[in-house]
Amino acid sequence: MMLSSGTITFLFTDIQSSTPLWEKHPQEMSRALEQHNAIIRQVMTEHDGTIFKVIGDAFQVAFTNPAHAVEAAIEVQRRLNSAVWPEATGELRVRMGIHTGEAEADEKGDYTTSHTLNRVARICSAGHGGQILLSLVSAELAREGLEQKIQFLDLGAHYLKGLSHPEHIFQIEAPGLPLAFPPLSSLSKPNHNLPIQRTIFIGRENEISQVSALLESARLVTLTGIGGVGKTRLSIQTAEHLLGKFPDGVWWVELASITNPDRVVDAVAEALSVQEQADRKLIETLENELHNHECLIILDNCEHLIEAVAHLADRLLITCPAVSLLTTSREPLHVEGEKILLVPPLRMPQNGLTDPATLAASEAGHLFLERARAAMPNFEFTNSNSSSVLQICQRLDGIPLAIELAAARVPVLQVSQIAARLDHVFRLLTGSGRTTVARHQTLLATIDWSYQLLSPSEQKLFERLSIFVGGWTLDAAENICTDDTIDQILVLDLLTNLVDKSLVILDRHPGKKARYRFLEPIRQYARNKLEDSGKVNDFARKHLGFYLTFAEANAVNLIGEEQVSAMKQMEAEGDNLRAALAWSLSGTASEQESIRMVIALGRYWLVRGNLHEGRSWMSAVLGKKDDCTCPEERAKALDQAALMAYQQSDYTASKAAWEESLDISRQLGEDGLRGVHLALTGLAMTVSETGDYQTSAKLFSEGLEITRKLQDELSEANILRNLGWIAMRAGDYPQAKAFLEQAGVIFRKFDERVWLSSTISGLGEVATRQGDLTTAKDHLEEALALRRELDNKWGIGATLGTLGWVAMSAGDYEGAKRHFGESLTVRQELGDKGGIAWCLEKIAQTSQIQGNYQQAVILFGAAAALRKSINSVIDLADQPEYDALIRELNGALGESAYKKLWDQGAAMNIDRAVAAALSD
Repeated sequence: MMLSSGTITFLFTDIQSSTPLWEKHPQEMSRALEQHNAIIRQVMTEHDGTIFKVIGDAFQVAFTNPAHAVEAAIEVQRRLNSAVWPEATGELRVRMGIHTGEAEADEKGDYTTSHTLNRVARICSAGHGGQILLSLVSAELAREGLEQKIQFLDLGAHYLKGLSHPEHIFQIEAPGLPLAFPPLSSLSKPNHNLPIQRTIFIGRENEISQVSALLESARLVTLTGIGGVGKTRLSIQTAEHLLGKFPDGVWWVELASITNPDRVVDAVAEALSVQEQADRKLIETLENELHNHECLIILDNCEHLIEAVAHLADRLLITCPAVSLLTTSREPLHVEGEKILLVPPLRMPQNGLTDPATLAASEAGHLFLERARAAMPNFEFTNSNSSSVLQICQRLDGIPLAIELAAARVPVLQVSQIAARLDHVFRLLTGSGRTTVARHQTLLATIDWSYQLLSPSEQKLFERLSIFVGGWTLDAAENICTDDTIDQILVLDLLTNLVDKSLVILDRHPGKKARYRFLEPIRQYARNKLEDSGKVNDFARKHLGFYLTFAEANAVNLIGEEQVSAMKQMEAEGDNLRAALAWSLSGTASEQESIRMVIALGRYWLVRGNLHEGRSWMSAVLGKKDDCTCPEERAKALDQAALMAYQQSDYTASKAAWEESLDISRQLGEDGLRGVHLALTGLAMTVSETGDYQTSAKLFSEGLEITRKLQDELSEANILRNLGWIAMRAGDYPQAKAFLEQAGVIFRKFDERVWLSSTISGLGEVATRQGDLTTAKDHLEEALALRRELDNKWGIGATLGTLGWVAMSAGDYEGAKRHFGESLTVRQELGDKGGIAWCLEKIAQTSQIQGNYQQAVILFGAAAALRKSINSVIDLADQPEYDALIRELNGALGESAYKKLWDQGAAMNIDRAVAAALSD
């Protein structure tokens, strides 16, 4: 059963006095209930109602159209009135309640929005058999859509059990329905003082359940979180949900406007209407009054009065055993027995999906939509604006206040303009209702309120932590954020305080170092403070030094048994590494620091397949050629830049970079031997792509001599690996296998997984060419597993392609196209033009085998044009088969048709060619 989410109208039914009938006439009641159920089910189906729950004899029905709910209720009552009932039971008298509100459907076929369901249930239970009641919102929404003449009798506002505010209730009057009923079952007065909320409450079902559960097991619960995250609204909404559980009421005490700690007790007494007595202290009078009362007291906004509130809470918990306390604060009270719930930001769409329906169903998106509509009623999510809305919600980290302030800009700015201005979030998110609490009128004022409550040392650390991007570890903070005013020993205590005060978030994951982070608006505020202090460069320099050391240490571990762990650590610090590198290029750092950083990150970029990013950074660093003061480091960086260009099939750029690296390394003499070897190896790889295997082998052999002179076993194995690939391309499969197996032994010895995976993949390709498909598949699946473990995208794309070749050779054409398609997707993401051309050719061959000659010619034409653009040739071993395929196509289609299709493919750009290859 698929249920709709969003604004839903609910109809609840209940048989009045059914329990006595069951006790006196069980058999007759069973027959009557079958008749009752049949009528309701039939009518609800006729009026597009969805019955989502039946509890005993009570039905719960959902409608997307309020008028349909009203018409269904009337029709049910009419049919019940005209039905013939067993004499023992008489006519079953059914009361009905209708209410419209926000609701979210779950995967189990139920609704989770308890406050909406709770309200309609209370409305239903207030009525009498035969009576149809509905809320003000339902009455207003249903009027215009009704086809029949119906009157709504205004019964006035009523306090209903468990609801915090009076509900304006109407009774439906229609022909065939009774008019006179006893007074509604409502309360004479409320037993709470909860403030009326003038905007709809969005989401937070999980949090409401969590707070409710905590109050079952503890008498003091504190909601913590940054300013603007919605602690107050959550406390009020939870209190409304719990009204029926506290016989002596729920009482809200607002402390934000109080500045004198001595006034805390006065505020509580005033909220509970407790009068001061001349002969005793007010706290004693309050304790005496509450001693036997079972009530819930909400103390809202406690952070600036934390000691006074903690002292009061401690006393009340001891002297008033039936009193429960719910407090909201940016830090815990630290009172014995306190349970703490950190209020999280609103939930985002799963997997970052941006379609309008998914966005509107998320808490953050739903809030933006509702508040935007309040400012501009005709606002809707569309395919053109939803990605910008998601960007806004993500950049504001799901903070409700920030999202509300952003949505308020909708009447004067396009959503895309709002998103573009979030780098200056505090200028953008200003202004709110004139009656809003001053510290919530701008996001800046909200965060400033928290900042002013910090000690001077806490303020300093808070500011300095903004130097991090994407979070940090304790040791990073201890090394970067210290000076003669804050030493390393003090950092942990100060950081703990900032976590307690909800300005810093602590993320814990099993088996990993704890990480700390700011929500983005908080980080921007802290960064502004650091800039005001004039010390950004001081801490940026320390940040660069720390992460340069970190990157170089992990770069060493990117070869060997620590490879996977090192990759994960680099990934975790990716944003900080980029920030450090960016600052190193600002002109304040030395050239050597920039080059050392890109060298340390080069292998990471290569293994991860972040080729576009890596080449961009390399270009920025290597572009500074004037007065090079670190030639050896420049040669190393050129080698990595060349390898990235090579993996994108940019052979012109890779050849130029390796040639410059070779020239520099040779000038360094003995100190440059390793650089010479790397450059020779790279040039050999580039030459092989043009089909000059003889020159390639000569260059590899020269490099091999150097590695043996250096006694560098790993580098020697790498050249053997490359010689294996060259032999395979030339068609010498026994020699290729021998080279690859020698290399594999060494790589396994050192647990070097990147080159090992390439070696195993090469052995899989050799086996494929020799027709040993079982061995080929085993090798390739082992290589793919290694490459996935390392998230080596270039390697993943290559191995998937070869698995497609195996499937094609085995006659599994669907499997072949699936593997080739996955390989194409990865290679297109990386910009690997040579790999894309190879995949296009293999998909063309698969299509040709299946008789789709037209598609085959188009794809062969596209691949040939792409190879020509990068000066790449088909492997010598594959040329005869390729020529035979082309001859077959030309002969089958005729020269004229063949040329037309070939030219059509050759004219395609890469995106069109890939789309054509992936189409059925």
